[in-house]
Amino acid sequence: MVPEVPTLVVQAGGMILMAKFNIQERIKFQSLLIRFQMYAEDYFTRLAEMSKSPSVVLCDRGTVDPAAYVSKEEFQAIMDEEGWSWVTLRDRRYDRVIFLNSAASGAEKFYTLENNEARSEGLELARELDKKTLNAWTGHPHITICPNVQGETFEQKINRAVVAVEKTVGLEMKDNRYEKYLIEARTFVFIQPNSPQTSNSKLVILRRYFWSTRIKNGLRTRSRREARTIPTLIKENTEAKQTKKETTLSKSENL
Repeated sequence: MVPEVPTLVVQAGGMILMAKFNIQERIKFQSLLIRFQMYAEDYFTRLAEMSKSPSVVLCDRGTVDPAAYVSKEEFQAIMDEEGWSWVTLRDRRYDRVIFLNSAASGAEKFYTLENNEARSEGLELARELDKKTLNAWTGHPHITICPNVQGETFEQKINRAVVAVEKTVGLEMKDNRYEKYLIEARTFVFIQPNSPQTSNSKLVILRRYFWSTRIKNGLRTRSRREARTIPTLIKENTEAKQTKKETTLSKSENL
């Protein structure tokens, strides 16, 4: 588990006083925080590779979380100065994004500041940051949202996250079902990107399917926006159980 970088900063004595920063200082601070996050992720990823054993690297936080703490213009300035983009910083860096809604959003009675010394937000600010953080991750090709559902236990919420991890690493998908709906144009109300109503992202997706009668494996590539990143290998077996293995392609590999 890659630890939460902001908490490490606080524990090391680097109190985060964002309210006292000017624009340039906010940009510099968040840029350094993202670099720290990337270094930690890369470090643990290399350790996993060196182990030569099947490994899953989980990250408590991610590189676009800081987008919730600065304006859109400031975060764009960070990416421009560092040579980053949403594709390199978010879409291609993580195989799966699992977003667990804060207890401040739907489970208020469980919200507390006692379990994290780096947390100081009240309920209203925590809700706002929760929404902004989800907006930052919306658009990732594989995002799983685990909300706080009335009547469900915390264990059930965590189980949804575990199922998402199992799916990502290619474990057998049990009781898996997809539902797709054809919506008539006259009844469809398009929600503009960045609408306050919900987190959404408008994408153009191109899928290519490759199939062979000689083997029971199918290859599918999926292109999203300018990032040709997600090919999916679907394997079949005689028991009609389905598994998936996904690999990120570079632009040259997808040509």
